[in-house]
Parts: sequence; C-alpha cells; structure tokens
Amino acid sequence: MSGDVRVAVVCNDEGERARVRAALDTATSAAVRVEAKARADAVDGGTDCLVVAGTEPGPARDVDVPVVVFGDADAVEAPAAVVSRSAGVAALADRLREVTGRVPADAPRVLADGGTASPEQSSGSDGSGLERLTDGFMTVDDEWTVTSLNRAGREIIGEQAEGLVGQNLWEAFPEAVDTVFEEEYRHAMESQEMRSFEEHYEPLDTWVEIRAYPSEDGLSIFFQDVTERKRARAELQESERALERLHTLAADGSLSRQEKIRQILTVGRDRLGVEIGFLTHISDGTLRIEEGVGDHPIAEAGVTTPLAKAYCRQTVDATEPYAVDDAVAQGLEDDPAYESSGLACYLGSAIEVDGEQYGTVCFADTEPRGKTFTESEKTFVDLLTDWVSYLLEQRKYAAEREAHQERLSGILNTTQSLMQARSREEVAEVAANAAQEVLGFDNNVVHLYDAAAGTLEPAAQRAAAGVDLDEPLVYGVDEGLPGAVFATGESRVIDDVTTADVDLPAGPIQSAMCHPMGVHGTISVGATEPGAFDETDAQVLALLATAAAAASTRAKREREVREAREHVETVLERVNGLIENTIEVLVQATTRDELEAGVVRELAAADPYTFAWIGRPDVASETLTPREWAGDADVPAADLAFDLDGDGPVATAYREGTTQVIQTLDDHPSPDQVDVPGVEASIVVPLVYTDTTYGVVTVFADEEGAFDERERVVLGALGRAVANAINAVERGRILDADRVIELEFSVDDAGLLFSRLSRAAKCSLSSAGTDYRSDGNLQVYLSAEGVDGEELLELAREDEDVREAKLIVDHDDECLLELVVEQSLVSLVTEHGAVPRSVTAEDGVARFTVELPYEAEARELFDLVKSRYPNTDLVGYHEHERPVETRQEFRAALSDRFTDRQETALRTAFLGGFFEWPRGIDGNELAEAMDISRPTYHQHLRAAQQKVLEELFDPQT
Repeated sequence: MSGDVRVAVVCNDEGERARVRAALDTATSAAVRVEAKARADAVDGGTDCLVVAGTEPGPARDVDVPVVVFGDADAVEAPAAVVSRSAGVAALADRLREVTGRVPADAPRVLADGGTASPEQSSGSDGSGLERLTDGFMTVDDEWTVTSLNRAGREIIGEQAEGLVGQNLWEAFPEAVDTVFEEEYRHAMESQEMRSFEEHYEPLDTWVEIRAYPSEDGLSIFFQDVTERKRARAELQESERALERLHTLAADGSLSRQEKIRQILTVGRDRLGVEIGFLTHISDGTLRIEEGVGDHPIAEAGVTTPLAKAYCRQTVDATEPYAVDDAVAQGLEDDPAYESSGLACYLGSAIEVDGEQYGTVCFADTEPRGKTFTESEKTFVDLLTDWVSYLLEQRKYAAEREAHQERLSGILNTTQSLMQARSREEVAEVAANAAQEVLGFDNNVVHLYDAAAGTLEPAAQRAAAGVDLDEPLVYGVDEGLPGAVFATGESRVIDDVTTADVDLPAGPIQSAMCHPMGVHGTISVGATEPGAFDETDAQVLALLATAAAAASTRAKREREVREAREHVETVLERVNGLIENTIEVLVQATTRDELEAGVVRELAAADPYTFAWIGRPDVASETLTPREWAGDADVPAADLAFDLDGDGPVATAYREGTTQVIQTLDDHPSPDQVDVPGVEASIVVPLVYTDTTYGVVTVFADEEGAFDERERVVLGALGRAVANAINAVERGRILDADRVIELEFSVDDAGLLFSRLSRAAKCSLSSAGTDYRSDGNLQVYLSAEGVDGEELLELAREDEDVREAKLIVDHDDECLLELVVEQSLVSLVTEHGAVPRSVTAEDGVARFTVELPYEAEARELFDLVKSRYPNTDLVGYHEHERPVETRQEFRAALSDRFTDRQETALRTAFLGGFFEWPRGIDGNELAEAMDISRPTYHQHLRAAQQKVLEELFDPQT
C-alpha cells in the first residue's frame, strides 16, 4: 500500500462510525490514516478512499475516489466495491489495500465499480500500488485462468511464477488439485463468499495463509508465506512440552538431585534433537564432565579436557548461549574443539552457582545441525541452565550443611579431649590440632595470656603444607589482631590484611580471623587468599574458642587446686589437714556464729597453734572484742577489748587490712597483747572481703618464730576465705530473712557518680539495674529523664570513674545508658550484705534505699557509707516483714544459669522496650549497643529467654 493514504469512514451512526474507524486503525498499516465523518459532504478533497457504512446514502457517481461499501451497496449511487458485514473488518481492510494499491494516480476509479483489472494493469509494470503490497496477490477469472500476479506473489511462488499469468491455475499447479487449495477456491467461486485458510504446499515446502475474495468474473487471492510463523509455533509447542517435563521432574521427590540433572539434560537433548547433552565444571583451565547423556565418549562423567580445546571456552565468556550450527560450514574445521571432539554442532550456556562461575550446560552432535539454532532454542537452553544451577546450589547447600554437621561433631569430640587436658598449654595444643584437622583451618596459632607479663604468648601453631609462617609474635594487650581481640572480647574477621586497622605480621596470609578464648587468650586462623572466611567459619571458630576457654578455666582451676594441695603437703606439713577442715567448716556453716566457732576450733587444734580467737568491731564503742575462741592456752579472751584507734597489732590489722606478725612476744610489748605462759608468738589476720573488713582472727603458737613466710601465706589466704564465707552468709541472710531493715540514705557528695552526673546534666537519674562483669567491674544501667541522651553519654564518658559508656535507648526526654565502673556505692553496700532497692539522683543529691537482715548492724553500714561519702545523711529507717517467696531467690537461681552475655542481652532488651508492643527498639539497635552482630545478639537473647522459661515451667530446674 502506498504511503500517505487517507481513508474516510462515512456513517451517520456515531457508535458504528467510531467502531469501524477503530477497527480499521488496528487492521491497516501505520501508513493509512483513517478519518471518520458523519456525512459524505464533509469529506475534503485530500481523501484517497471512501468507506460507506450505515444507512445514509453515500456519495454520487461523480466522486473522484474509490468507494468501498461495508454493508449494502444499494444505498450508494457511486460505483463501489462491496464487503459484507459478515466478512468482518479484516476483509474490509484487505479490500482497502486492494483498492488503494491498484489505482494509479491518473485513474483513481479503476476499481470503483468492483471489476477486475487487466493483466497489463496487474503486472506492476506501470508502478501501481499493487506491486508495493507485502502480501502475494493473484487474480483468476471464472475459467481459472491467472490474470495477474504481483511481485510479492512471484517471490513466494518462486520458479513456477515464470509465465504464470495467462495459464490455467490447475495446469500450472497440478499438485494443488484435489487438495484443500482446490476445495476452498471452488467453494469461494460457487458460494461467492470470501474464504480464508492456512495450508502446507508440498512442492515448495511452504506454509501459506490464503484469503480468497470472489466476484462474478473470478477470484482475487491474497497469500502470505507463514512458514516461519508455523515453525515458531511448533517450536513454542515443543518448548512447552519440554517445560512440562521439567516441571514434572522438579516435583518428583523420589529422584535425587543428580538423577534430576541427568533427566534435565535428556529433556534438553530431545528438545534440540541432538546426540548428547552434558554438564561441565571448569577450574584452573580444565573442563571436567560432571554429568552427561548420550552415546559419545565426551559425555561420560569424569572425562577431562583442557578448556582451550573445547567450545566451552567461547561459552564461558559469552553473554548468551554460544552456538555452532555446522562447524565446517562456519570455517571451524581447524578449531581445536572440532579437531579434538569431532562435534559438528554445539549449543552451550554458562552456568553460575551462588553468583560464581561454575561451568557450562551443553548440547552437541557429531552431525551438522542442518538449520540454525533459533532464539527460542537458545532461550530454552538458558532456562534449562537456570534449573540445573538451582539444583547445584541445593547440592552445595546440602554439602555445606553436612560439612557443618561434621564440624560440630568434630567439635564435640574435641571438647572431650580439651576437658581431659591438664594445663592451658595442653589445651592450646589440642585446640590447634582441632582447628587444622577438624575445622580445616590449616594455618592457625593459639596465644595464651600471661598475666604477670601482661602479654599474649604463642603456645601452639600449625601451618599448611608449603606455607612458611613467620615465628609467631608476642603481643601486648591492644597490640596486633590477637591483642585487639583479647582486649575487646569480640571476634574479628579481616578479609584483606593489606587494609586492616591492626598490625599483622608480614607473610603469605591474606585474610585472617581471630576469636577470644575468654580470659585465657585467643585463637587466630589465616588463609593465603583474601576473603576466605564466611559467617559459618566464624561461628565454628567461636565454638572451638568457647570450648577451649572452658577447658582452660577447668585446667587452670585444677592446676591451682593441685598446686595448693602440693603446697599444703610439702610446705606446711605442720598444718596438715588445717585447710581442708577449715574449708569444710566454711562450706557447711549456715550462720556467722557457727562459721567463726568452727574456724577457731580448727585453728586451735592444729599443731603448733595453742589458741585462736575471732573478733568483730563494735562501731558504737569503737572497739574490737573476741566473739569466738578455742584452745588450751589460758588466754582471757572474754575480757579482751581493743581500741580501734590504737596502735597495736589488732587495731593496725583491722584498720589497714594487713597481717601483723609477732614472732617473739617478749620483744614486742604492747597494750593489746597478752602475757600468757606457753604463748611465744602470734599472728593477727584481717578478715577482708573487697572493701569490707569483718574483723580479725588472732592465732597463738607455743614456739618463737612459728609464723614464717609460709605460715603467713596460708593464714592470709585462710583469712580471705573466712571473710568471703562471712560475706556469703551475710548476703544469704538478706535472702532468707522474713524481717528486714530498710535504710534510706541521702548523699550530696561530688565523689558519688550519681551526684556528679545529675548535677552536670541537670536531670533526674535512677538506677535500672546492675551486673558484675567477669573482669570484676560493675555494669550499671542508668535511666534518665529531662536530658538529651547524647549529651548525657558524653558527660558519662568524660567522668574519670566510668570505664565504658553506651547509649541503649534515646526517646524524646528519656534515655537509658549502660556504664561500666570499677566501684560504686552499689558495690559497697552489696559487699556488706545489703540489697540495693532504688537509687535516684536529682540536682546532685542522690537518694539510696537498701535492705539488710534484721540482725545486721545498720549503724555499721551507715558508717561505712559515710566514711566513703562524708556528705551522707540517714533519712529513713524502717523494719518490715518480707514475703516468704522472694524475687531475690528467683533472680539468684536465674543469675546462676545465665552467662554474662545472656544476662546482658536479656536485661538490655527488657529495659530498652524490646518486649513492649509496639516495640520501642529493634534487634539491630540492641546488637549495636552491645557491639555485636544481630544474629549473635539474638542467639544470646534466645538462650536467656529459654533459661527464664525453664526456671518458670520446667519441674526439673
């Protein structure tokens, strides 16, 4: 159809007019402009064709353009071609192409009367629009003589088109006789109805689409070559059937992944009609057949070949499937792939697993393809490759999961070996072996912390074959990767040592990972390539490090026990059994009186000791008097009283917390010593636990010089053990007491952290809880109102008593801080046996409420606080009953079960509003506050929650 064709649709029915116009816009080419007019007299002079639809009479006979009637021609005066409504708009579009394409510029009305053109007019030699039709067009008269054939028709028919015009149709195409072609053409001629059909013409091996329009004197035939469309449709059907087979395979749970891959390759081979299909894995320039189907040596699993001699070398670098239809025809007869394999056709697609290049999925044959691999076939191979990739990823994940299980099993076995180790050095050797042999960390070193030197010393090292590691270094705390990890207690993974923020030794190691072994040291592993460690590796190393830390703690304790036992046996033969018996007393005693009586009894019974007494201070009278005593010497313990401000050994030992030894009483006369026959030497040992001194224990001997250095060490340790036991008894009394004393202090002292912070920040503070950390420091949760969280955090970090500070929650005018301090008023009263109930502070004044057992010396505790913070006032004193079932008991039971991390995670989540709805904070913020990853945080949190629920509901706990 010529360009710039204007068609006017004339119809007085607005709806019909719009429908016909829209249909023609869709059915005709973009070069046709369709206009709609209500009346024929509205059509301007630039119109090339009129379409009359509807009931209004059309234009008169003197119209200058072709007229096509869509409906009944009786209403139109001008000669017109008629298209019945039953034929549809497609037939109308065809007739418009016929009308506008065959009318030369000087004879626009040739077809206006519906007749046919002469052969001379139809040949196209006159440059008519018919020759520009993309469809084939042929006309025959009522005697079946071919009267015209356009250029597109000649191209479709080929050689048989030569001299076709003027021949009888059936003589020219004898193969069409008695076929669908003859049947449809004759039906059209006889019924005078348009016929449309699609049929394969065997002599040309071509599928054609036919539309035959009859007239009284013959047929006008439009035809198109639709072979490619038919082939594409057939390919689509084949692909759909193949996809159905793939879906069936995917849903078959009885097949292994390997068998599914084999069958997928079979589906692909059948779909493409080739001999073989295979899956390759490519590594280090070598191609290995992982799976193959088909009868060819190259498709056998396990076969390897250099990548340079395979078509796959082209495939791995291509962005789409690489195809060879006919190697020889394409000039590839000298290609190393063709020479080595003899494969004449090939279609391959690169495959990735987890985003990394894996190999190829290929289909090939020793015979040429015979036709080009189509885009549809390439797309199918791409899709099939995705299926195989998914199965390989599943296989990889399953293998990783199995390897992880094996690692865990290996760690369990290693744990048994670790727990049998008798020293930290032996633990280090076992851990290094396990890291290499069980976990696969070939290059590793275990450092142990030397507390005396303050350094991390290399204790065990392993290296992979062929890797020459430098001599392992000694690190100070905060020095190098091990020092940094040990100082922070947090593991580190360094993907590239060249960009690390810590010093690492020069050598072949390119990536490293380090995990702390509690307070005992670190385990470091390295790899000779960057980014070698993933999250699973970090978790596995953490398990090993945790097991090694527990084993080191056990070994250390056992060693300490062994050394203590050997020391007692070899150095203190004269006090054989004293420590054991005294410790038994300390463990079994339930009251302080029982404990003190048992201790002096055991001391007095040990040779060469003759007498022992324990005294407690009386703050009111400022004296110290014996409370329990035992022995054969005639020591008037009941009559003794020592001035706490005196300068004798008893007062000095109490005030200064240091052991006082009198080797010869005659050479050391003093007002607080006794002159008793048979007593030659004495030692005064203070009973000190942290900042609290509970009194002294004085031991007498009947030999001069009996208390040498070894005696002092033993009795000093015994004094600390007694003080520890007294503290435990005192703290237990508050848990068991039915009646308690509640004291409320007011402290306005710059020495108190709460006072300093509330005054500096001009806000209200309150303690939200405390925790003791493994390093001995106190972890305080501080809630504040009326202050910006970041401002308060900065003030806390600047305070000299604060070791660490973190902002946990910051909402509007309320925030929660976590502080780490060495000592505080909380620890002071706790160590004295009191239980803090609340701590608040505002404008520099702190109010502190504690509970003590009914029998406890409230005065003594007040003086202890006042001695530390002089501006302290007692503003409240109450005695009250306490319920039999206490929260302290429940908390104590839980605290014994928690690890430090678990308790911190649970407390942080609770105080931060993690368990509220809606949540006031999420896991990311909490994890960041603890300076750990979110998965690690949730692991601690879930473990703590489990223990809380077990304590509540499990009858076995």
